[in-house]
Amino acid sequence: MVMADGYEVDLHRTFVAGPFGLSLRTEDLFDTETAIEIAGRTVVALGPEERFVHACFHAALGDREPRLVSLRDVAQILLGSPVDTSRTLDLAARWRVGAVLKRAIELTWSAFGLDSNPPLREWAREYVPSRFERQALRVYVGPSRSYAAQAVAGLRAVPDVAAKAAYARAMLVPDHGYLDERDGGYLRRLRRGVGLLVREVRQQ
Repeated sequence: MVMADGYEVDLHRTFVAGPFGLSLRTEDLFDTETAIEIAGRTVVALGPEERFVHACFHAALGDREPRLVSLRDVAQILLGSPVDTSRTLDLAARWRVGAVLKRAIELTWSAFGLDSNPPLREWAREYVPSRFERQALRVYVGPSRSYAAQAVAGLRAVPDVAAKAAYARAMLVPDHGYLDERDGGYLRRLRRGVGLLVREVRQQ
């Protein structure tokens, strides 16, 4: 939504598109909350651990070259806020996003030359991402980075065969309004989608 004075508000249903966005269980985001004051009003925000994971998503996956402001958020939350290490790692394991946290923390410490070693920094040094995490990370930071590649790679995170089939069908045959704005026709969409799906299957 873009307002008359130029301010823009984006509404997202998860932290990111693609496999990491689909592996994240959005219903978990509301298990805890934090009340903060903005312009004299109290609003409800994510809990500290969820907020830290969100900052890591922006830092690790948001741009090909990470923005300093995103890395600053990771450092500020980790060094200046009470973040429960055990709960953060539980969320990372449950959502299969350990590689995202590891990359965000390592990029942050490298960018700012930080010498502090909180527990999550020590964890990031030792953490070995799973096969799913390594493959998922490629479509965000590798040479094949694109929204389409992320959407196709999201197939890995969809839990069962029926859901995978529904997800693939929705990508290949979207509604007319969406298609007219982007691909211009079902045949062109189908060709591009099948090509991406074949490449994705070969990489698994």
